[in-house]
Amino acid sequence: MEGSSGRGRRVVSISLGIAVLALLVGAFLLLVAGRAPTTITIAAGAPGGAYHAFAERLRDAVAERGFELRLLDTNGSVDNVRAIQAGQADIGLVQSGTEEVADVSGFSAISELFYEPIWIWYRTDRLPAFTTLGDLAGKRVAVGVEGSGTYAVATRVLALDGVSDVTTVEASAADTVDLLQSGDIDAGFVVLAADAPLIERLASDPSLGVYAYHQAEAYARRLPYLSAVPIARGVLDLPQDVPAANGEVLAARATLVGEPGIHPDVARLLVTVIPEVLAYPLVGDPAAFPSVTMTRFPVNDDARRYLEEGPTPLESVLPFWIASPLARYYVVILPLLVLLFPLWQVVKASYGWYMKSRIFNWYPQLHAIERGLPESTLPQLRLQKRFLAAVVDQVSARTRVSAGYMSAYYDLRGHIDFVQGKVDERIAQLAAAEPGGLDGEAAVEAALGDVPADPTRFSDEAMGIDDDLRAMRQAGAATRRPGDGQG
Repeated sequence: MEGSSGRGRRVVSISLGIAVLALLVGAFLLLVAGRAPTTITIAAGAPGGAYHAFAERLRDAVAERGFELRLLDTNGSVDNVRAIQAGQADIGLVQSGTEEVADVSGFSAISELFYEPIWIWYRTDRLPAFTTLGDLAGKRVAVGVEGSGTYAVATRVLALDGVSDVTTVEASAADTVDLLQSGDIDAGFVVLAADAPLIERLASDPSLGVYAYHQAEAYARRLPYLSAVPIARGVLDLPQDVPAANGEVLAARATLVGEPGIHPDVARLLVTVIPEVLAYPLVGDPAAFPSVTMTRFPVNDDARRYLEEGPTPLESVLPFWIASPLARYYVVILPLLVLLFPLWQVVKASYGWYMKSRIFNWYPQLHAIERGLPESTLPQLRLQKRFLAAVVDQVSARTRVSAGYMSAYYDLRGHIDFVQGKVDERIAQLAAAEPGGLDGEAAVEAALGDVPADPTRFSDEAMGIDDDLRAMRQAGAATRRPGDGQG
């Protein structure tokens, strides 16, 4: 039962030590970086759009981890940038290429999310043989709203192709669909995800067709914020066979960006849940996102680290608000632990030396007394006896050692008793030889007078410990190392 109890106490002690260490590490992390805000606002675009649908799925995912994501409705990519700059939002969805028409300095990319194809829809009755952008000459073409990402891309694409004699019409994506179906325009640029409801509406209208890019890769090389991505025949509308052939489409990339100084744990939270909320893409490589390899924005360091290294084992067993700081600072914590291990060994050895020194520092004097017995006088022996009694009192009343050193403690007590017995034997021999026999002991006691109760105040000379024995004692104490035996 004693052993079981001892093991139980050790387990409790170790558990408490780990708990205290965890609290200290947690406190350190909170002091260094502070806890992440639990409420985040995202500039989410217009309701009904792909951005807004993604933001809604993201909101549900972060809620499962104890965070609240508030959606701020906007008119699109440029508005999202302005909302972040104005402090109305912490993060936002931005179309690649927006940096051409808006100030995005200080923003950082958390992840690119999905392709946003640059569709050019047209009325088939007015452009029956639409094979190059030059066929748009003299036509009315919707190019988005000035200041929008669609407007920036559409005007750049037309300029690259040398198409200048078109009548441009500013219209939002929803208005562009209405204008096409009403016949008020001949063609229109629409930048939307392939599964957006407006794309479904366009693809189901037999009077409309979608332009098949023949030089998508060339445009992408000239405009690095765009990509040429494959599109499968019939993927937009199988019954209507839209598009009518396999091909490529020019596409922007939707990017989740954060404000300057976004909390590292917020960035890590977002990039952690993004794979859970990405819809399976109809256009492009399904494994292309999440990613930061193609973005032209500076990349958030914490997001990049997660995408490159993946989650840590801690994130599968600990709450996010604990696991994320540990994941960020493990590069600091691990070296500290490497340093703490030898430091712990030094502390443990020092503690052992201290505990043993409280026991072993009496042995040189015990040994000196035992070695000097044949030459000691009766008064010296009486002092030695008093000294040994004082040592017993000191060890019993003031010397405290931990359970691991109790064996050495009781060995010392036994060895003191052994030397006391030797001293008593020698006193008896000398007292018997004195005139008056044992009555001489009383005379010796009377002659001694008061002697100190503190064993450290006994004089070596008075006890008969000569220079040679004293030197031996001091040498033994100086050379004794922590962990040495009692010999």
